[in-house]
Amino acid sequence: MTTAIIGIGSMGGALARGFLASGMEPSTLILCNRTPSKLEPFKASGAVLTTDCHEAAQAADIILLGVGHDDIEGMVEEIASIDLTGKIIVSLGAGTGTDTIHEIIRIEGGTQPAVAVAIPNTAAAVCRSTTFIAYDNFDPVPEVEQLFERVGSVTTVFESELPVYTALASCGIAFAMRYIRAATVAGVELGVRASEAQRIVASTVAGAAALRSQDGVHAEAEIDKVTTAGGITIRGLNAMETAGFTGSVIAAHKACRK
Repeated sequence: MTTAIIGIGSMGGALARGFLASGMEPSTLILCNRTPSKLEPFKASGAVLTTDCHEAAQAADIILLGVGHDDIEGMVEEIASIDLTGKIIVSLGAGTGTDTIHEIIRIEGGTQPAVAVAIPNTAAAVCRSTTFIAYDNFDPVPEVEQLFERVGSVTTVFESELPVYTALASCGIAFAMRYIRAATVAGVELGVRASEAQRIVASTVAGAAALRSQDGVHAEAEIDKVTTAGGITIRGLNAMETAGFTGSVIAAHKACRK
């Protein structure tokens, strides 16, 4: 099947890199952006590059809408004029639901495709995305599942649940990066060169994630293993909580649902 990504921004670009890294046949991937410079990094990839979104949608079986949240409805209006029979439209933004997309196509007099909303994260670029997908009738579309499985794990959810999973996984990438940045700054203050501090912190976070991903492993149990009475780790953890660490993380996730 041929896949078109319309909008090569942060998310669209991450997916494009991940699809290509996963071994996808480049000729089956269409990358579309009205700003030619966004396509420059993919010139040597073998993917089909175009600035014509109408043309990209017409040639694709699966159409991923990676444009900004405010532009998704306008893009649906634009591509509604082509024959969408048998095609699958996947919005990469939870702000525009499947019902809205179907309604726009109906108003424009277009033929109805299958529609889904997918929330990947930018770790798709390294094939480590955590992607949540909601379908218009909740029946998973195997071709869509297989496509996103190329760049990480996939979970099907109800559309009403997407805001929660967006906060945990999509926004969560930024939250994790903010911790990495803060810990790196702390390392610099303690006398470690910035590049070395960043490497150490990123490696430590990756190690913690790998430990936690094992069956039967719980975060608190792993914390207890390195927390001795009167030791430096417990002092550090208490300082984090005094500064409101857990509360701020919970507040950040809740803020993403508003």
